Amino acid sequence: EGNIVELNTSHGIQCFAITNSTNRKFSSNSALFDLAGPELEQDSIIQYSYAKCGEVHPVSVRKESALYQTQGVETVIQILGPNMNPQRPMCLDGDYVKACELLRQAYHNLFATFTDLINKKSPQNISLSPSPTTTANATTSISRSRSPSPSPSGITKSFIYKPPMNASLNIFWKNVISEVSKNPHLYPTSIFHETKNIVVMYDGFPKSRVHLLIIPKMRIKDIYDLGVEHIPLLQEMENLGNQIIHELELQFHLSYKI
Repeated sequence: EGNIVELNTSHGIQCFAITNSTNRKFSSNSALFDLAGPELEQDSIIQYSYAKCGEVHPVSVRKESALYQTQGVETVIQILGPNMNPQRPMCLDGDYVKACELLRQAYHNLFATFTDLINKKSPQNISLSPSPTTTANATTSISRSRSPSPSPSGITKSFIYKPPMNASLNIFWKNVISEVSKNPHLYPTSIFHETKNIVVMYDGFPKSRVHLLIIPKMRIKDIYDLGVEHIPLLQEMENLGNQIIHELELQFHLSYKI
């Protein structure tokens, strides 16, 4: 369902380069690991030793791997973002100014590296340069603004962020979102808030001290199934997210993962 390593086989979209949000040791998510094999992690370590926050680490995919053979992916751009979770290594300990600086640097390096790959692949036809405007816009998922959208009507509950000691569920994480959205009553300790159309759950692998997932209950397979009829639902999700931001007094705007 919208898996980045199935773009070719599921949707006919060929991407010669993809980005992987990695950790310091270049561990891959299960789907990427299955297709690329352990060689991707090994090659990343051989080439870079360990991932550095704010930097990008492009790694060539071996031609004998399933990732290359079935999806046509030639390069995986490994990227490590800032960590605000004190239970994980290299925590910035609430320094959001530094986090924004590192995230901006990471996005800038990502776009610059991707542009360089494109120019090397088709230098006679394509000439691109990183756009400062594009890079700046890409960092708006983290913001120090305290002016969220007005609270949606009908929501009066005061939110309390109290994740369980172990928010991870006993199923593969890639299946968690679908499972919880279908059966939220089965996972009460993982649910932060629930409405008629939306489930808000604690992230099983939080990247900061507050990390929530806002999930629609409606079955939407992937971005290609979205239409104008879904606009009210998306607006409701955004309004609820801003309500949570306001009540928890967070210094973040919403970010979106499709």
